[in-house]
Amino acid sequence: MTTKITSPIQGHTARSTFGPVTLEFRDGVAETSDKLSAGLLAYLEGRGYKVQVETEVPDGAPAESWTVPQLTAWAKAKGVDLGGAKTKPEILAAVIAPKNPTPDLFDPAQHSVDDVRAYLDGLDASDPEKRDTELARVVEAEKAGKNRSTLLEGIEGTPAGGEAK
Repeated sequence: MTTKITSPIQGHTARSTFGPVTLEFRDGVAETSDKLSAGLLAYLEGRGYKVQVETEVPDGAPAESWTVPQLTAWAKAKGVDLGGAKTKPEILAAVIAPKNPTPDLFDPAQHSVDDVRAYLDGLDASDPEKRDTELARVVEAEKAGKNRSTLLEGIEGTPAGGEAK
């Protein structure tokens, strides 16, 4: 982690001591890899110094071992929107692809009547409850989308009125 401190005095070049910390300013800027206390940073900012803490990002993809500053720095550098994630678990969820992503659900509106029928005919009949759940979901998606009566009337278990059993 590097901290860059810009003096309120433009072009300031000198060694400045703040309690136990000595900073070497050149052309108004000092950089240090030392961890500065929150109190010192607040003091400097209160006196008009601009403080930028730059977190070094490890090589590779984000991992659970990374700190929150490292994860947010990586996301900023890669243009990843964290969408309001603040805690480490939330940030990890936003930057690490799930190991077992859920498959995209079949959308009947994206397919022809024949394709929808073929999809429904291909559902696994060994688990009738799962099959019926998916059939009902596709029927509801069709009703909410294109609402093709020829398709709805032809689906096994769907009466002409469009209500799934």
